[in-house]
Amino acid sequence: YIRPGIFAGFFLALTYSLDDFAVTFFVTGNGFSTLSVEIYSMARAGISLTVNAISGLVFFVTVIVVVGYYFITSRANKRTGGTQ
Repeated sequence: YIRPGIFAGFFLALTYSLDDFAVTFFVTGNGFSTLSVEIYSMARAGISLTVNAISGLVFFVTVIVVVGYYFITSRANKRTGGTQ
């Protein structure tokens, strides 16, 4: 029963990040660049090892944060008996 919620969250996060990228791409001035715009610029010039490394690093940091949050909340739930 959790699968629809996970898919809904995924698609909401995806659309939000695409919108955020589009706004940032068109609004930022010269000499200022966010990580998503920088990766997009590197990818347009050709996929290089730098783009792959940055994308992999962002992915792994995100996975580590999510797994860490899961373990912290599960420990807290065990200590309090499952209620918060």
